[in-house]
Amino acid sequence: VSYATDTRAEFAILVVELVTDGLSGWGEVFLPRVEPLWSWAQRVTPLLVGQDAALLDALMDRWPADRPKLGLKECATYCHPDVDCVAEAVSIALHDLTARVQGVRFADLLGSVKRTIIPGMPVVALRPPSDMADEAAAWVRDGLGHVKIKLSGDAGLDGARVRAVRAAVGEGIGLQVDANGGYADWESAVSLLDVLNESRVDVIEDLYDVGAVDLYRRAREILDG
Repeated sequence: VSYATDTRAEFAILVVELVTDGLSGWGEVFLPRVEPLWSWAQRVTPLLVGQDAALLDALMDRWPADRPKLGLKECATYCHPDVDCVAEAVSIALHDLTARVQGVRFADLLGSVKRTIIPGMPVVALRPPSDMADEAAAWVRDGLGHVKIKLSGDAGLDGARVRAVRAAVGEGIGLQVDANGGYADWESAVSLLDVLNESRVDVIEDLYDVGAVDLYRRAREILDG
């Protein structure tokens, strides 16, 4: 798959299973298959044995402080040095297990449920705008009402992609874009924001790098909806 910052033939994923009283909770996260992160996962997950899963993220307060950190180059698009990916997977598993024990939905532990039906959508990978538009139109002809298109981090080319796909699928079709953090600063993406508004894009995913909260806040002030 090709996306804004890389092309990969496979992805390494860490899967965590937590078990109690015959019930299992599952968590997962993208994690590069490199040391020391895999050894870290094997070291810390046993620390949860015998703990109360209902404490959820409060258990993370007991997490060892000497977490290994990779650089951005080692993490690639998998993770960020400031994010403990292993803890993310464990947290998801804790929530999943607690929800099963309590007989409620996972979402009920996080807040009110906003929707019970989530639209599925195909991903249109990076290619020339006309090719992406043709693929998106084919999916719509097959009856799908939502399409997700990848962006590259080049505002001019990405804008052409978004416009071409919207023209090909017409109105009433949900559009989501995903840049995989391909835009590093405000100036690189600011011209694209107008195109996203113009093309009535419904969901914008990972436009900027992980942790770029201020950039997302500024973008929200410009984006419609």
